[in-house]
Amino acid sequence: MEGHTGRVFSVCESGKNIVSGSRDKTIKVWDPSTGECVNTLEGHSSTVSSVDVNGTIICSGSLDGTVRVWDAAATATESKAVGHSRNVAWVRFNR
Repeated sequence: MEGHTGRVFSVCESGKNIVSGSRDKTIKVWDPSTGECVNTLEGHSSTVSSVDVNGTIICSGSLDGTVRVWDAAATATESKAVGHSRNVAWVRFNR
């Protein structure tokens, strides 16, 4: 799979899709059967350091100090959490 223009820092699979976060500030949603990028999510202003998936909901953490929640099929942030004074290195859904 090719598509990010920067180093990939995080990869997660949801069963239906693979999700990756990169230094290029984007999150990409991939179809594992074809290897094609089916969606690119933009909104972070720095490296996406971590991604996690729960069904069709994606959570991302970034070196911009924000956590964002996305719908895998959407192109805009569903929710944005600000207030961290430093980088967000890891996000994880509580399963």
